[in-house]
Amino acid sequence: MHPPRIDNAGAPEGASPKKSMPIDPNSRAVKEALKEGLQEWLNDQMAEFGKWSLRTLLALFVAGIVWLALVSAGWKHP
Repeated sequence: MHPPRIDNAGAPEGASPKKSMPIDPNSRAVKEALKEGLQEWLNDQMAEFGKWSLRTLLALFVAGIVWLALVSAGWKHP
């Protein structure tokens, strides 16, 4: 028989070790925690995508303004 697992990672020196408890991957709490974590991650990813999309549209708008200014000043593209 194996001795119980002892997890003392990150505990201050001199702290008593805690026995780790097995986690049931089918429990409702685990599913809710994973769902919430995934939702937060997706929200962050969508926010980042939105920032890049907005910056891209802004860059295209500025490029269009510059192009219009050049064409109106007599510039002819090759």
